[in-house]
Amino acid sequence: MLLTVILLLFTSTCNCQLRSSWRGRWFTVKSIGGGVRVLAVVPEEMQQVLLKQLAPLNMTVVCAQRALEITRLVGKGAVFHVALLPAAPSDAEWWASWGELSLAEPRPEVLVYAHATSFQLWTGVLDMGGFDVVVQPFSEAEIQDAVLRAVRCFQGRAKRARSRRKVRDTASSQ
Repeated sequence: MLLTVILLLFTSTCNCQLRSSWRGRWFTVKSIGGGVRVLAVVPEEMQQVLLKQLAPLNMTVVCAQRALEITRLVGKGAVFHVALLPAAPSDAEWWASWGELSLAEPRPEVLVYAHATSFQLWTGVLDMGGFDVVVQPFSEAEIQDAVLRAVRCFQGRAKRARSRRKVRDTASSQ
């Protein structure tokens, strides 16, 4: 009897999480729309696959083959909500581009992708201000969910910044 109750509770909890996750994802995809810009530094052979995986989100995805292109794009004042970067910590070009993204205003959420991850990589990305690490090969659902979470984080940060600015402006005008 006790085992049956535990199994029923577990099953109902899992179903609720799946349903709410699905509803939340559908709502988020519909509400985010085409104003979101994603910068993806991916090899040429991966670009078409990534564009196809992110197409249902109706976002603008700008692909770059090298991290050095980030400097050119961000330097022109382009605003990106999410940046998808490969994990290549030994590459000086990569570090310079990460620095460029960190100084961008507004700062995009950085997703790092790698073939394998480790605790050191994950904590290193978070310590440097990155959002998350995604392990390759990723499915359409995995990359979409990661990008959507990053966009929600970006939007939340932007909303808090607007609120702080509004409070500051109100306080300074009195």
